[in-house]
Amino acid sequence: MRDGEELEIVGDFFSDEPYGMAMRKGEADFKTVVDAGLKGLIRSGKYFEFYDKWFGSKSEVPYPLTAKVRKFIEDQAK
Repeated sequence: MRDGEELEIVGDFFSDEPYGMAMRKGEADFKTVVDAGLKGLIRSGKYFEFYDKWFGSKSEVPYPLTAKVRKFIEDQAK
């Protein structure tokens, strides 16, 4: 890619894959804290603000959040 060229991501996701975070086995307390933090960010809407900042239409590498993916993320916070 040359300087100044623009890229465009097209099409839908090929499959619905859950996202995950790597952490050491046996760290149940740490996993509980991470899960609670992510759920709190999702419920408050901050998760989507961060997503928009880093991946939204005005970001350096836009990757729009589809309604389907947003619902999937919101469902994780239930």
